[in-house]
Amino acid sequence: MKAKRRLAQVGLGGRGEWFTHCLVGGEWYAGTPHAHRTPPTYRDTIDVVAVCDANPGRLARLEKQLAANGIKARGYLAKDFDAMIRDCRPDVVLVTTKDAHHDEYLCRGME
Repeated sequence: MKAKRRLAQVGLGGRGEWFTHCLVGGEWYAGTPHAHRTPPTYRDTIDVVAVCDANPGRLARLEKQLAANGIKARGYLAKDFDAMIRDCRPDVVLVTTKDAHHDEYLCRGME
């Protein structure tokens, strides 16, 4: 079996949460009318090692959802993006921010 790719994600709003859900599956939106569960389809190929967002509440909520699904991703505020890259050494950076911020994170992630 190939080694898993280490993934860090920046941008955890609606688009980001949708991508996270698709990547790791599991239980999402518990306690809401939108609650549903999908099978994990990429857990055998990726490890979500870090998540990053400008909104501390959104970051905390996603960290909690990931932990409830057995994923121990470290959370970083957007101002700490460079520290996230340095600390977690991801193979892949998934940028799911607002479109206007994509270039900023793409360039910094590739450096």
